[in-house]
Amino acid sequence: MMPELLGGCVGVDLTVYGMRRLSVVNASVIPLIPATHLQATMYAIAEKAADVSKARGAVEGGSTGLTSSFGLWRG
Repeated sequence: MMPELLGGCVGVDLTVYGMRRLSVVNASVIPLIPATHLQATMYAIAEKAADVSKARGAVEGGSTGLTSSFGLWRG
């Protein structure tokens, strides 16, 4: 999660830059390695992804259509 100008490829809303409905939800979105257990950090990212996906579905007026493939969510 970094600005695209600084070399990032995922925004704060977990969407991939240049893609309309592709979100990444895995440890690769963390710009710096935390000084703690990674599991707790990933729980927080997963919670944010669920909130973003639900909000995106509400705005678009339909279901979120979540599917997963090894950490990749299309919502």
